[in-house]
Amino acid sequence: MSERGARHAPFRFVSGYLSSADAFCFYEALRLPVWLAHGACGDFQDYRLARLMAGRENWTVQRFASGALPHFEVLEEFVACYDAFLDGVRGSR
Repeated sequence: MSERGARHAPFRFVSGYLSSADAFCFYEALRLPVWLAHGACGDFQDYRLARLMAGRENWTVQRFASGALPHFEVLEEFVACYDAFLDGVRGSR
């Protein structure tokens, strides 16, 4: 089962809606498995949410030695970590 409207999340992010002051309430309410990947440096360095969510059972937070776009900068490592996340999700069904 998927969350209603989840397919629109990337567009909501790009348009700035997921960066609102109350966005934490939405993230906190997620019960599905979540993979939060981020770089160690670059323009997007405010990862307070990552620290808050890292201890949650359904969240996996991974930090990469890269800038803001680890999916371009360390592609092989990024894909390997994402595949491992997906394998874990599939294995927990």
